[in-house]
Amino acid sequence: MVYKIIIWDWNGTLLNDVSACIRSMNIMLSTRGLPLLNEQLYRQIFTFPVKEYYEQLGFDVINDPFEEIGLEFIRHFRDSLPLIPLQEGAKNLIAKVKADGYKQVILSAMEHESLVKNICHFNIDHCFDSIFGIDNDYGGGKSHLIQKITVKHPFAPDEYLMIGDTLHDAEVAAQAGWNCILTASGHQSFNRLLKAGVPVFQDLNEIGLWLNSLQD
Repeated sequence: MVYKIIIWDWNGTLLNDVSACIRSMNIMLSTRGLPLLNEQLYRQIFTFPVKEYYEQLGFDVINDPFEEIGLEFIRHFRDSLPLIPLQEGAKNLIAKVKADGYKQVILSAMEHESLVKNICHFNIDHCFDSIFGIDNDYGGGKSHLIQKITVKHPFAPDEYLMIGDTLHDAEVAAQAGWNCILTASGHQSFNRLLKAGVPVFQDLNEIGLWLNSLQD
């Protein structure tokens, strides 16, 4: 297949923020006397919309409204955001993809202004033709942004490639008619990602090798 545009997820795919998410959530769980998370459990239960993930953790979203606890999480997460690194190989990979002539877009369930600021922090914003984040901090998903992308970057559906780290990324790609591959180095486990029925790679280094093979 000949792809012309790559749609990158940000959190978990290019940004290595799993540990920060777990630390932020454990602060909240501890104050409520709820069981703490470890990485294995986190990657088994994290999902979109994130309200369902909070419910699985034991939050009482009726008496402890999701609108409040969602913002509480974001406050903790943003405190650590400047210290969160990119995934191994991310910077080199997106530079290589740009040099190979692909257009690149970020599509994220992170609030847009925070997303842009975070990308600029790494001095990689010039690698992307567009950046799309959502208009709130509640992590409800990003399917509604598909049309904005296709209007701004009008290619045939099979010329898009979505690269993400969650089943939601595969759902977005399927809804848009795009191709999709997933990395298991982010927010959901390899075995969970296999349920999407798309190629799953261990990390970005494997994805880079696969993209290089398309050039042969």
